[in-house]
Amino acid sequence: MIRLTALWLFVAAICGMAWRDRFIALCGLILLSVISQHPDAPTQMFGISGLNPWNVALLGILVAWFSHRDTSLLPPTPRWMVYAFSAYWALLMVGAVRLLIDLGTLLSRREILAASGHFMSVSEAVKDTIINPCKYLLVGALLFMSCRTRRHAWYGIMVTCVVGLAYSLLMYKSMKGAVFFGDYNDARRLTTKLIGLHANDLAGLLTATFWALISVALVQRGKLRLWALLGAAIVLPTLIGCHSRAAYLANVGVAFMLAVVRWRRLLLLFPAGVLLVVFVFPQVLARLGMDLGTEDSVTEEVDWNAVTAGRTENIWEPVLMDIGASPIIGIGRLGIGRIPHTQTIFQREGYVPTHPHNSYLELVLDSGIVGLAIVLWLLGTIGWNALGMLRTRGDPLIQVTGAVGFCAVINVMALSLSSQFFYPKESLMWLIAAGAMTYRVLTIHQARMSDARMRIATAAPTGRQAYVEVQPS
Repeated sequence: MIRLTALWLFVAAICGMAWRDRFIALCGLILLSVISQHPDAPTQMFGISGLNPWNVALLGILVAWFSHRDTSLLPPTPRWMVYAFSAYWALLMVGAVRLLIDLGTLLSRREILAASGHFMSVSEAVKDTIINPCKYLLVGALLFMSCRTRRHAWYGIMVTCVVGLAYSLLMYKSMKGAVFFGDYNDARRLTTKLIGLHANDLAGLLTATFWALISVALVQRGKLRLWALLGAAIVLPTLIGCHSRAAYLANVGVAFMLAVVRWRRLLLLFPAGVLLVVFVFPQVLARLGMDLGTEDSVTEEVDWNAVTAGRTENIWEPVLMDIGASPIIGIGRLGIGRIPHTQTIFQREGYVPTHPHNSYLELVLDSGIVGLAIVLWLLGTIGWNALGMLRTRGDPLIQVTGAVGFCAVINVMALSLSSQFFYPKESLMWLIAAGAMTYRVLTIHQARMSDARMRIATAAPTGRQAYVEVQPS
């Protein structure tokens, strides 16, 4: 009762803050996602499904927004940014409508999907493919429009770090010794049961948090650097404890890319990382070596169907055969439950998953090559502009924001090899927030540079060129 009261008081504080500072309220909403996904969190109120604390807080923010919205002081949004976001939103809506049109096929496979534990009714299909994705994208849009000051921008970056730290502390509290000494099966069982997130989703979030904190430590100095390093040290064991191969790959990829594009000294940490894995976190080697054979049977053939999270023979092969039927535009959302080979997957795997354990295959199956191009376009614009900000010298806010956005894109593209990371969901709020903050800080920086160039042109009518360092206000 005490915890429930505290939860609703926090929701009330978010709704009240929305009338004073909507950006701070949105940061509170993102923090609320840590609690709202916990298995013990209330999922409805007054018997109304979906009327939960997170949705109530979002509704309170929307009421405050529409009551006194003002975008006159914001710099103009570039057209390419509007086009990329609009194309992605249209992709989601078209895929959902195509699912609803062909919902009879999904309903005809009730027995198979029910046996797999995820049969979806009409109302659930609408909620999961239209309502929920739209509301998570709406949070990103509100973050973008509400960020007006440097203080807001710093808060937006810091909240992505605090969310990951909160999950790490929750893992320490709930899983206790299993964080350090648990195995793959413990991670898959306990994270879902005690934390409320699948281990792959949680590992992706913690990877983003870890490298965001490392980026802050590399850019900042003094006490903030020490706090960032302490936070990274807290997150690292919980990241390892998720036992996600994709996350391990993502960490190596992010570290390598940061070393290539900005901080060469990170390459020196790779040998130290190997020693750390061998002597401090041997569970990483155990997870990487799972299903690769044994020492006593070195000639044993590697079972790639078991090694790959996508189960290459049981799932990927049937999905690839059905992609060929509509490779350009796909067949709509939840395609894996509506393809002709759904029964084949069920017979081989014993169940039908909600996705093919590979975001790229899922997207091509659902929306074809067109859908994949749109998503890569959106992620590419975030990553490319974040890279430019990361390489900028001078303003630490621009560098940190660029690093967070760049790491988020590299992270999600690596994680997508074995899980679902291309569709909006509550566990991907770190990616949505990173993208929104990258876009907002970029537009503010471009507006300042444009204003500075205009002042130079006015002051020097002879056409002489000069470089002016625009100091942060």
